[in-house]
Amino acid sequence: MIGDTYYPYIQVSIDPKITTIVGANESGKSHLLSAIEKAISGKDIERSDFCRYSPFFTVKHNELKYPDFGSEWADLKKPEQDSLRKIIPEIHRNTIIENFFIFRNNVDSLTIYLPEKGEYTPYPINEKQVIELYKLLPKTFRIESSIALPSSVPIKKLVQLGQENYLGGTKFELLDREQRSKIVDALDVFSDNPELITKVRVYGNENKEEIDHEAVTSIKSIISSLDEVILSPKEKERREKEFNLAYKLICKIAKVDANALLDLAKAIKVSRHSYRKRLPISSIDLQCVGVARRKHYLLVLL
Repeated sequence: MIGDTYYPYIQVSIDPKITTIVGANESGKSHLLSAIEKAISGKDIERSDFCRYSPFFTVKHNELKYPDFGSEWADLKKPEQDSLRKIIPEIHRNTIIENFFIFRNNVDSLTIYLPEKGEYTPYPINEKQVIELYKLLPKTFRIESSIALPSSVPIKKLVQLGQENYLGGTKFELLDREQRSKIVDALDVFSDNPELITKVRVYGNENKEEIDHEAVTSIKSIISSLDEVILSPKEKERREKEFNLAYKLICKIAKVDANALLDLAKAIKVSRHSYRKRLPISSIDLQCVGVARRKHYLLVLL
């Protein structure tokens, strides 16, 4: 109750062991995902998010209000507890922080509640504290269910996606495995038949070099692979989305540093097998596996 008015709300408890939510159409999966995103980030909160029966929904001048979001965070590790204490220095040093609540009022007004001595102590936080709090909270990622991980992704492409000003990748290094295979197959034609280009024929009394039709076909295949002319605009868009998905999983979620990927690319280029085994590949694998084990992710299938 707020004053004499009933405050309608919906409480959703998510078990820490749940990683995937499935359901029929219109069963609320999208609403759940949206609520989680808005509770964490505060972005895209709209007045239409109000419960349709809420008495707080109004069109009256100077009384427009946005719905509130609350979230509970538990199972805090020691570094997370320390970070929260830095954000809110007023927390008593003897207070045990096992869980805390965030209440988001009218989009941007945040208050943290800590259970202390059987009661909830409110700690309103300012804009600077909010920025630090966002660093502590998990990030949300939307993954299109129709976009799958690519069978392979060029290392330099991952670096390019992570570094806007990166200019170190050649055209060939940014091609995917399928495109490279087509180029290699085309070059094999010349390896098996070097005379396709160097062939000399006699026209009248003159010797002229002639490019064989098979050589022209192979060269066109190489050019088309480099220029991606074989892909339709829709296929190119889908391909970029697949690469972006791989980038998010490897560099954003697993937090693999782009410089480590560059080291791996260099090692592959100069055939430094010992270095490839010692650092880049093994470390990247362990980093991905380690993050997957330590972090809990909730997947909502739309």
